Formats: sequence, C-alpha cells, structure tokens
Amino acid sequence: MKLNHDCVRDLLLTIEETLPLDAMALTTGLHQHENLSKYEYAEIVYCVSKLREAGYIETIGQDLISPVGRVIKVRGLTYTGHLFLDNIRDNKVWRTVKRQAATLASVSMNMLTSLAESTVKQMLGLGIN
Repeated sequence: MKLNHDCVRDLLLTIEETLPLDAMALTTGLHQHENLSKYEYAEIVYCVSKLREAGYIETIGQDLISPVGRVIKVRGLTYTGHLFLDNIRDNKVWRTVKRQAATLASVSMNMLTSLAESTVKQMLGLGIN
C-alpha cells in the first residue's frame, strides 16, 4: 500500500486536535472524524502504523483484530510528531512541500520532514544550512 501524505497530515492534525492528555483513540473512532472520513479505513490504519514506526505517534498495547480490520489504540503525538506537524500545519507550507515532492515518483517521510523544515526556514528568511 502506498503512504498517502495528505492522510498522514490529516491524521496528525486530528490526533492533536481531538485527543486530550492521558486519553486514547481507536483507529475506528478516528476514521469517523470529519477530517478523516474521506479516507478508506485501511489507509488510515496503514498511515497510523507507519507514523508509529517513524516515531511520530505513540500507541498503546497490541493491535486488535476486528470485523473492520486491524484496530490500533493511539495515545498521541510524540515530540518528533509535533515538530513535523508544526512545520506542515500551515496550508501554504504544505502546498509548497507537496509541490516540491511531486517532482519525484516518491518521497520518504524523512524527506518530507526535511522539505517542510527547509520551506519554513525559507519563508522565515532564515537561509538553509
């Protein structure tokens, strides 16, 4: 399955917005959120599992198997997840990052993170190191 970068961003925004401290959400519940209902459930689960692997979100316990498929218990964003989200939160930054990434057949999460950071630095006039 291909990693949908828009779904990744929407997931991070939704988790940050809807999950209070010391709470958790199931992927089945996240899928019901207005920002995520446009994605297939399997796509959300795939993005959540990849965000967990990358260290952008924290999950709890073992994944569950249900009639709808795998269910993951999401606890929240990690510090690294917040850093990435803060760099792509602004729609103008996100459009610029996506436009740059679209010039290649595929771009990794690490590269998206770097592109977002570079874009923000350029927009702030901080030059790139």
